[in-house]
Amino acid sequence: MADTIILVIATDLPFYQSFKDIWLQYCNLFPYFKVHFVYGDSLKSKPHLNDLHFPHIKEYINETATKQQREHSMLEKTLEAFRYIDQIYNYNFVIRTNLTTLWDLPKQQLLMKNFPLKKFAIGTMREILNDEITKAEKYISGTDLIITRDIVKNFIIDKPDVMTKTFSEDFALSHYIKYDLGITLQEFMPKTQAVLENYTSYDPATFEESLNKYRNLYITHYRIKNKDRRTVDLPIAKHLLKQIYNK
Repeated sequence: MADTIILVIATDLPFYQSFKDIWLQYCNLFPYFKVHFVYGDSLKSKPHLNDLHFPHIKEYINETATKQQREHSMLEKTLEAFRYIDQIYNYNFVIRTNLTTLWDLPKQQLLMKNFPLKKFAIGTMREILNDEITKAEKYISGTDLIITRDIVKNFIIDKPDVMTKTFSEDFALSHYIKYDLGITLQEFMPKTQAVLENYTSYDPATFEESLNKYRNLYITHYRIKNKDRRTVDLPIAKHLLKQIYNK
């Protein structure tokens, strides 16, 4: 039985398919975890066994779509995935993440060994300040939100209210947990996420040296996002796949 369900918010575009291929090399190796890739209407290829496909959800992958449209779509996909898994599985935790975050699942399993089983939400904290928020406020990044099953059930019950939130998708999830449910957001301390960005090129030796700053930390996942240089992301992910799983 999988104790933890990992929901990977996905889009059926070539760049992201390459990252899905990397996920598929390790995500089914550990019975403790069950991984699902969550799609809306963008999924045109033949669905994989790990896919959750919600064709009624428009994904707004064209360039003319607004940021709010994309965020609303991701939020709806997440909530629909919550509803699906809660009907199918007996589990304790959900991890909500994305395709370009690579996980060291054996390490993650050990980290979660003593997590509380109720009213618990943890992840990497970020800070937001925009026109809708009068003061800077922390929230859990969508790269590694971990919540207990009771919180998932509340999301399912309150989906109509959650969908009215106009914030970014990950901030909306945190806002609901913190203010609607009254649950304190927890942060990984020390940090367990390595943020791999600002690389202009990939060289194996140089990249390996850049990881030195994480050597003394218990890193369980790697956020790979080099903004306008996303072509660098894939060789970095393959490097980590080889290092962690020898794949």
